[in-house]
Amino acid sequence: MLSAGDYLIKSQIAVSTLMSYRYVDGQFITKDDIRMQASQMGSSRNQYLKENIKKWKKGECLYNVIDSKNGYLICNEKYQSAWNKVKNVVKERA
Repeated sequence: MLSAGDYLIKSQIAVSTLMSYRYVDGQFITKDDIRMQASQMGSSRNQYLKENIKKWKKGECLYNVIDSKNGYLICNEKYQSAWNKVKNVVKERA
């Protein structure tokens, strides 16, 4: 059984998860995803991090491009293909 506290906490987790995804280079990605990719870069790691974190900060937030309709999450058409790629991951994390 869910309590009022569950709704408060789970809503904050869902919103923070959606806010952590940004549209960068045709995909929705988190800052942690960028860091994981950078860890595999080797010597060019620092430059990669600087460039991609800047892009991430300027990217469109997933929270701003999705909406709910009849209990389903829908996405702006411009971002639909990128949303389809991360939809299941986002739902699991939130």
